[in-house]
Amino acid sequence: GERNLGITANLNNNGTQIGGLGFGGRGGPSGVTVVNASGGSGSFGAGTGGDAGASSGITTLGSVGLNYADTWSKKLAVTGGYYFTGSDNSTISNTLSENATSMGTIFGTTDADRSTNSHSHAMNARIQYAIGPNDMLVISPSVGFTTTRNDQVRSGIQSGIIRQDQLTNSNNKLVTPSIGGNVLYTHKFKKAERNYSLNVGARNNGVDAEDDNTNRIRYYDAGTGALEKDSIDRRINAIDNQTLLTAVRFIYSEPLSKASRLQFSYNMNYNHYNNDRSARFADP
Repeated sequence: GERNLGITANLNNNGTQIGGLGFGGRGGPSGVTVVNASGGSGSFGAGTGGDAGASSGITTLGSVGLNYADTWSKKLAVTGGYYFTGSDNSTISNTLSENATSMGTIFGTTDADRSTNSHSHAMNARIQYAIGPNDMLVISPSVGFTTTRNDQVRSGIQSGIIRQDQLTNSNNKLVTPSIGGNVLYTHKFKKAERNYSLNVGARNNGVDAEDDNTNRIRYYDAGTGALEKDSIDRRINAIDNQTLLTAVRFIYSEPLSKASRLQFSYNMNYNHYNNDRSARFADP
């Protein structure tokens, strides 16, 4: 059969993402049908493949997309795609401030150095198998995985009526794996336009995040400049979330005449969530 193989690649330092939708495009994996209470349907995929990085500073972004399509036999057709994107963002800032109060003036100097690194993978496929002249099976698996890391060092100095120094070191890591799939079976009867279909979809999403923040503050006497208090603390916040989404839809269609038909449908959704959060203080 006809075989198609495509590739797209992009590398720049202005954070501009390119690539089309669909298999191997930035749209990520193929969707999984969701049936809502009103009988309509939407879709959800198993990955993102969207833009990554911060909005300010200098961003270096690279991406690669692969598309594959082939007809393996008269009954079997396969389409698949893989998409990778990675970005690095660096931001260095310096801020000077002056605030007038009823007690006096407060002068501030803030320096910050931030870096953000993100990588995402998205894979999907569509396997279409003609079981017979009246039966069709379509299987659409999808997998996604994204890792993002943020590191920042921030120092602030206040002088004037209030004098204090603050140094903050923060590190954040976020991992979001996801896997999903959709199975569609359709059958046509000998009677014209009489048919039924069964659609089953599921997706499992995960979120694993950790924030590690160390904060040190020194307080000084505004008049003499003598150190009055020196405090330091380290706080670690962790999140572990799991989400399972499932949907089933059955539709039967019966023609009544050339201008009318009768349709029966059954929808079922099941969602399960497990959210764990923790916060603790640690030695700096």
